[in-house]
Amino acid sequence: MPLFVRLSNLVLNKEILEEKYEGGLKQFKIDYSFGEYEYDQEDEELLCISKMNPDEHSLTMLIQRGLDFDSDKQFSKDFAIVSRYGGSHWKVDWIEDNVIFVWHKNCDPKLLEEAENRVKITINQLQDLHEQGFILTSTITQRTITFKDWGKAL
Repeated sequence: MPLFVRLSNLVLNKEILEEKYEGGLKQFKIDYSFGEYEYDQEDEELLCISKMNPDEHSLTMLIQRGLDFDSDKQFSKDFAIVSRYGGSHWKVDWIEDNVIFVWHKNCDPKLLEEAENRVKITINQLQDLHEQGFILTSTITQRTITFKDWGKAL
């Protein structure tokens, strides 16, 4: 399910967290106070923590708790940093993006279609929809109001 790409995003695969992070997903959420911040995002496959800049992401706990990171090469297969202006800082084989949204490679095609539709919205449409209360930067899930529904509001 696509997650909105903010300025700088630490993107984590929930499956990898369960497998490799000491204490699993539950411990990760405690360690990072996940869900307490407005811009934390979660879908079926991914978690995302957003910051203003890539160097603000604390990787120390990730590494101490079992995720791999090569500091010399600035690379990990276990997590990714994706920036709005610059894209992925390194490639992992489990995520894809369209600059505005990032998603797990096994994302539901209907949800991916919604992400692609949102990218095509004009500034005027965006402003009109925002005034009507539609939040286009929200995580796209099965419960998301779709672009087709928004079209009726325009």
